[in-house]
Amino acid sequence: MAQRSFLELVSSKNLIIVPIFNEAWNLPLLFERLGALKKSWDVLYINDGSSDSSKELLEAQGSNFIDLAYNIGIGGCVQTGLKYAFEHEYDYAVQLDGDGQHPIEALSELLEEVNSNECDIAIGSRFKRDKKHPVGRTRRLGIRILSSTIKVLTGQTILDPTSGYRLFNRKSISLLSENYPQDYPEPESVVFLLKNGLRICEVPVRMNSREGGISSIHRDGIFYMAKVMLSMIMVVLRPKESSHGSR
Repeated sequence: MAQRSFLELVSSKNLIIVPIFNEAWNLPLLFERLGALKKSWDVLYINDGSSDSSKELLEAQGSNFIDLAYNIGIGGCVQTGLKYAFEHEYDYAVQLDGDGQHPIEALSELLEEVNSNECDIAIGSRFKRDKKHPVGRTRRLGIRILSSTIKVLTGQTILDPTSGYRLFNRKSISLLSENYPQDYPEPESVVFLLKNGLRICEVPVRMNSREGGISSIHRDGIFYMAKVMLSMIMVVLRPKESSHGSR
């Protein structure tokens, strides 16, 4: 696949997908940050059954959002956004957390990496450049185990398989809009994408601290690791997906 020219990238249709679950505390600052990107990126919020005032804030801001009747989790939210991106023929879509941890200024680097290295997915990686990025000891061990498992299963090293900061091109949007893991979407989707012949690259990104609120992710370490590793093995054992052509 030939690289796209600068003009093609500037004129491409780009979508930011922002899953929202009880992020009322963070939304005002997020609106401000994303407002500067309106000329080059459309924004779609997925309100995942929030019980706080997130929906009211989205309505007051006049945001483009999909309001889910009940909480379906991060996997379902991202797939909902990717289905929207596919149906509306976006060239690129990026998953961006609503808690302020993903630096918006890195979007151009993700986009450039997909284009210049002919990748289908660019992952914003905490460990690509800074292998000593501050994370808890237990979490770091878990990430290393997942990275090693992915290497064994697929032959490719992914340093930050749990990162949710990801940019997708049209080919990956097409595939993931129909097939997206629900329970453990980040590491499982990496295995799924590589198994189906898509190319993943990592871009060094320094994540921000969470602005406020409470994370929606609560995982028991050993139980989580056992289940996610089993889910990745099951992905490898399943047949490849038939090609889902883009329009």
